[in-house]
Amino acid sequence: YTGRAPVMLPGLRPGETAQASSPVAVPVGSQLVIRATGQVRFDILNTGGIEPAPAEARAPLPAGTEERRLLIKGDGSAAVHGVLGSDLVWNFTAIPDRAPNIELIRDPERQARGALRLDYKMDDDYGVVEAKATFALKEEQSSEKPPRPLFGAPEFGLTLPQARTKAGTAQTTHDLTEHPWAGADVTLTLTAKDEAGNLGRSQPHELQLPQRIFVKPLARALIEQRRILALDAESKPLVLTALDTLSIAPERFTPESGVYLGLRSIYHDLEHAKNDDALREVVARLWDMAVQLEDGNVSQAEQALRQAQEALRQALERGASDEEIKKLMEQ
Repeated sequence: YTGRAPVMLPGLRPGETAQASSPVAVPVGSQLVIRATGQVRFDILNTGGIEPAPAEARAPLPAGTEERRLLIKGDGSAAVHGVLGSDLVWNFTAIPDRAPNIELIRDPERQARGALRLDYKMDDDYGVVEAKATFALKEEQSSEKPPRPLFGAPEFGLTLPQARTKAGTAQTTHDLTEHPWAGADVTLTLTAKDEAGNLGRSQPHELQLPQRIFVKPLARALIEQRRILALDAESKPLVLTALDTLSIAPERFTPESGVYLGLRSIYHDLEHAKNDDALREVVARLWDMAVQLEDGNVSQAEQALRQAQEALRQALERGASDEEIKKLMEQ
């Protein structure tokens, strides 16, 4: 995967004498293949970071051919023993495969409709094959007990400048406004991985996750309680009190009977929630009610449009066929 050409080491033919050779520099993880033909039996003496390669299915060797394979994990040597009067020795210097570098090149930016835009650069000695944006809740110094979120942290893949990126810049825009963590104070970390599995991380960056803006007061209140509950399952008593308070004096504050009954229904669901799955259902109901209050049925069409846009973006990135792209455009 490094893209480097194979290295042919000096061997021996009948009548030749083994000569001392200079160390050969090769990437860590390289495989050493030693092959002898002509009914020759030999042993390999390996030292240092040279280890036998794992057995794997290979094409059968021609008759009269012997082969040994070793893995170069660090500096060391391999010697052919038992064929000549002296051993044929190869010495190796292992070139470490460093972890990729990735970092933001400007602060994360909230887009007009709430999506989060990230601009970043990355580099690696042999090429980045995968990159992600990951988030964690910002630690509160005054907190006696750490929160217990009901939902895992959001994360999403980052667009690479090109396949197997050795160096370049790119940007990714992703909408997290519907995620239960939206509006929370978080730390963002970008990660990049190369084919050998080495993982590089950016410096953590603190920000508030973009959230959808609700104008109607009751919708805003429900979204706030949704976030409080989603970020800490132990906040159930606090949210219960808030929901109970929101349904005080319905003739003045929530005159629509459907809205009042919806509030009380969510309150009772939360009151009787006995496990995290039930709490997550309440979080989902709080979102649905807030969106219904804010938009009516318009939000369902908007959600369908966003899903179609995301499907089209992913198809373009993976080089989908013209027929598939045309179908997604029609959707």
